[in-house]
Amino acid sequence: MGLSSLGRFLSVLILALCFARTSAYPSIFVARYQQTCTQHPETSFGRVHGYSKAPDRTVVFTLKAAASSAPVVQEKGVTTVCPGDRYLLDIAFGAPSKRNFLLTVTQGTFIVPQNDCDAWCPNRVCSVAPVPKSSAVYVVPCSVAPGTQITIKITSANGRIPVPGCDLRSAT
Repeated sequence: MGLSSLGRFLSVLILALCFARTSAYPSIFVARYQQTCTQHPETSFGRVHGYSKAPDRTVVFTLKAAASSAPVVQEKGVTTVCPGDRYLLDIAFGAPSKRNFLLTVTQGTFIVPQNDCDAWCPNRVCSVAPVPKSSAVYVVPCSVAPGTQITIKITSANGRIPVPGCDLRSAT
């Protein structure tokens, strides 16, 4: 390998190592573009952060009662939660299996061991490092009126260095 080839290789290697330390898409969206605690990307943002409007059917949400670990049953596509109760929310990602994510809920708060978002919004969780799955304790506020619709939404990225064509995907 000639000197100029070695120089190009080292330049590319250094650039790749710098990008490897870059925060992932969801946390960039929160830091630079998010205007409310429950907002998710609806279009592409920045120069390389694409967005797919197709729902991400590879994400699996599981909601269990915190007191008993019993699964919360859906009826006609609706899951009913009780004001003041706590639930265990498990999230599993399909292919690609490791993802960076932004998780929000319209009513209530999340309790997690580590939240890579800022502390301003207790109803929002981010991960900077890609993970194959995650979990949170979801606390329903006592003030929620019967019949109130609560939406839990996740937007995830595939956990690689941002490049054109690697899109964010959302699930509700």
